[in-house]
Amino acid sequence: MSDALITALTELDLQRVEAVIRGNPDSVNGEIRFRNMTPLHCAAWLDFPQAVKLLLSHGADPHKKTQGEMTPLHYAVSANDPSSTLMLLEAGAGVDAESSSKLTPLHAAAANGRKDNVIILLERGADLRRAEELRKKTALHFAVEHNHPDVVDVLLERMAQSRVGDVNAVDVDDWTPLHLASRFNLTEIARKLVEAGAEADIMNKAGETALDVASFYTNTEMFVYLFLSILG
Repeated sequence: MSDALITALTELDLQRVEAVIRGNPDSVNGEIRFRNMTPLHCAAWLDFPQAVKLLLSHGADPHKKTQGEMTPLHYAVSANDPSSTLMLLEAGAGVDAESSSKLTPLHAAAANGRKDNVIILLERGADLRRAEELRKKTALHFAVEHNHPDVVDVLLERMAQSRVGDVNAVDVDDWTPLHLASRFNLTEIARKLVEAGAEADIMNKAGETALDVASFYTNTEMFVYLFLSILG
């Protein structure tokens, strides 16, 4: 990728982006040394949907991956404007494309609290059950861990409607989403999880339940809530 194109993208200068592409059509799928990103990755990362549209119209490849095997969609779903997500999906981007650590666009959108993008991905068939490779976290784990209750709502609603996904799914240490809510004292999210069927007495690999975690971190409100939920 030419320095001129990088500069035009980072300055959000659409006219210059178009001028560079017209002068050097091959630059549309060129790579920079930083993570082997393409102009399309950069435009998605910069939340620059006008450039995403322009690049796609000039033949940018929505399937190209970075050094860590991230697609432009991974970057688009982490941004505010959902229009880039929609354009990339319309161009054939893989809704469940995996990075080198098996991170999917749904994981990225959930971790960043992008509710609109989470909804779009689910409507296009994104798999709720997939877990990334490093910590074995699902989209629900990410949404809870990063304290995005609106995304938790969307994921739980889709689980209930589709009967796909597990509110008690465990990560590499057998932590459920409820363990995470308890760890970070997220009582509002814990209530949503319990109402959706989360079990407070599941033990992780250390033999701790969500109730034990609340006690260890002296999260009193959480401890009381979980204790009462166990009693029924």
